[in-house]
Amino acid sequence: MLWRRPWLRAFLLLLPPLGWFVVIYLASLVLLLVTAFWRINDFTTQIEQVWNLDNFQTLLSGPTYRTIILRTLGMAALVTATDAVLAFPFAYYMARVATRRVQTLLFAAVLLPLWASYLARVYAWILILAH
Repeated sequence: MLWRRPWLRAFLLLLPPLGWFVVIYLASLVLLLVTAFWRINDFTTQIEQVWNLDNFQTLLSGPTYRTIILRTLGMAALVTATDAVLAFPFAYYMARVATRRVQTLLFAAVLLPLWASYLARVYAWILILAH
């Protein structure tokens, strides 16, 4: 049955790891939500597992937090719009207009900064974990 439907074989092969990724992701989100209801002792700075809404009240009532939230949302919207304006024409040019050689060069030019970031992180970890 599976040899006639290769997509089913791939789906069944990828289903368990994908399921675990979803379970772990949702569990971490639930844990983050639960800890948001706990409080921090002002004297010992230890987390106390006492249920209250003080964290959310501070978040919503403090002008500093509101400014940070609005600035973050504005910056995310600006970056998304800028990326869409730049990336869609660039991708269209790469897919439809450019020759194979130019496509390869542009693909490498797009991925090179990501590789540089990865290399910087690897060297940082090497320095951290070295004797």
